[in-house]
Amino acid sequence: MVHKVKETSGTQSVERTIALLKELAVYGSRGARVAELASRLDLEYPTAHRIIRCLVEQRMVEKGNGTLRYSLGPLVYELGLSVPPRMHLRELCDPITTRIAENTGDTVFLNVRSGLDALCIDRKEGTFPIKTLIIDVGNRRPLGVGAGGIALLMQLPEDELSEILTANAHRLHAYTNVTTKSILALVKRSKEMGYVFTEDIVIPGVSAVSLPFGGRNGVPAAAISVACVPARMPTSRHRGLVSSLRSEIKDLEGIMRSSPKTAMPGA
Repeated sequence: MVHKVKETSGTQSVERTIALLKELAVYGSRGARVAELASRLDLEYPTAHRIIRCLVEQRMVEKGNGTLRYSLGPLVYELGLSVPPRMHLRELCDPITTRIAENTGDTVFLNVRSGLDALCIDRKEGTFPIKTLIIDVGNRRPLGVGAGGIALLMQLPEDELSEILTANAHRLHAYTNVTTKSILALVKRSKEMGYVFTEDIVIPGVSAVSLPFGGRNGVPAAAISVACVPARMPTSRHRGLVSSLRSEIKDLEGIMRSSPKTAMPGA
């Protein structure tokens, strides 16, 4: 089911506040201006400013020194420390993502679906000197943005895919080469190939392959991606990378089926 900020609801303020906090997570450490947040969430500027002011007072949001940009505050981190410990997907995947990074020499990303977003929960760097550190752990992107975001859409039924893209359409303006139409084309091509391949889509000079897994039997929907500079991603290399990813994912899913507490942040 797609979750979105409702126009009229008794819990509207809570929904708007949560949506704003999630949007700040998209911007990460660079932060966002109130006007940017209002635009991305279809909120009136005074409404967004009022929510931000309250969150700053509660230390859930903080304003950058000498700037007009806001980012998540220390109370968000402090509250996270109180979450009961569980077996998280990141921990289960750690040996596998580490091994893929070591074997390929490239950067490996682990993304999970979180509502309308793809959330990066881990990143492993390979040994190749030119790094493709395109997103940090904790960063969010709308589903369909980036190889991992496309992979997370591959296994969805058409009606849910359409609902997600409609809900995220206004957020795609922040990404120059990404539109609803281009996402649909990539999802279609990926289904035909059996894996995702992107090049120069979100960030110029970056190529990536990705495969989805999970999404059933209590396992969160997730995707593992390998990213590098285009020179290291000729078509001839796709088959080997995809075969390696499929093998690792098969082993991983076997491990997860035997783990009753597989979970992720926000699950």
